[in-house]
Amino acid sequence: MSAFSTLSAEFSDDFDPLIYAWVKTNVGLDDALMSPPILNKKLPAIERDAKRKLFLYERQKRERAMLHKELARLSIILKQEETTKNMTAETKRKRDGLVWKALAKQCLRERLDAETRRKWLLTAISGKRALIEDLKSVVRQHILLANLGPTYSGHTGLFLEPPDELFYAMEMQDINHLYRQTDSVFSTCSLDPASSETTPFQRTVTKNSEGTSIQLVRRQHFLFSYKQTWQAVWMLSHMMHRCEDRENYPGIDDPENTMATKFRITKQVPGGECLFVKESLVSRKFHEDNRTVLVWKASLTGEGSFRGMRTEETGWSIIRPSTAGPGCVYRYISKRPVQF
Repeated sequence: MSAFSTLSAEFSDDFDPLIYAWVKTNVGLDDALMSPPILNKKLPAIERDAKRKLFLYERQKRERAMLHKELARLSIILKQEETTKNMTAETKRKRDGLVWKALAKQCLRERLDAETRRKWLLTAISGKRALIEDLKSVVRQHILLANLGPTYSGHTGLFLEPPDELFYAMEMQDINHLYRQTDSVFSTCSLDPASSETTPFQRTVTKNSEGTSIQLVRRQHFLFSYKQTWQAVWMLSHMMHRCEDRENYPGIDDPENTMATKFRITKQVPGGECLFVKESLVSRKFHEDNRTVLVWKASLTGEGSFRGMRTEETGWSIIRPSTAGPGCVYRYISKRPVQF
């Protein structure tokens, strides 16, 4: 092999045709700058080596410049992508913030509307409650006047007793109101809530501007289980022994826990005269944690010689398990004659 062939082979090994083609296509260098120099085989070897090295140096210089240019271009693209990404994230945060802000405003608006409706309903309920109390007062006054008879009222035809539906609805409402007063009523009596000893009936007569009221208070300890005790007290509250002209009211919403009935009580006095009293009774039990509350209300209306007399009785019983025995009953009874 000649010296020229050896030099050409060495030069071909240093020059990558793929890099040359890529640089020519993308950078636009002409063939004169990138083509290998034509070496004269007649030149000395030292001169040929110098030309070859000079060519390689120039080529590497241009490749380096081209790479720096490409690096700058890619850096600009990368910066643009990062800016776009940051702008997208910021836009997303702002958009999410606007969504949450809109939801918060909507929730606030709904809450304000609900509070406004609640205030309106409370006002309406308060007004209706006052109206109901006024109507109840009027109805009770009519009941009283209807029981006075023509001798007292003179216009008894105008004052008729209300139907059972209206009367018992009024009594049920009073029962619920009395149930909410249970703890306050027992707190005013002299019974020690921690004791389980049986006490006799304590009779208290109170006179005030509303009239005279008689209160009976008693605590009794039963040697039965808690369930048996409240079941027995509930059964006794039905007063099943009162059978004369007894009429049970069928329109009870909760017959398992509520009882409404009316009956007549007849008693013959030593002189032979019979006295009649009509009683309407409503009773309801409320089961709570570790206790059962029984609330009742009775309306007694005189007939015959007792016509025009009317008395209302309200009562509370609390049955709870006792620490000293199987069961314990608290009973509070209030009898208040109606003034006329």
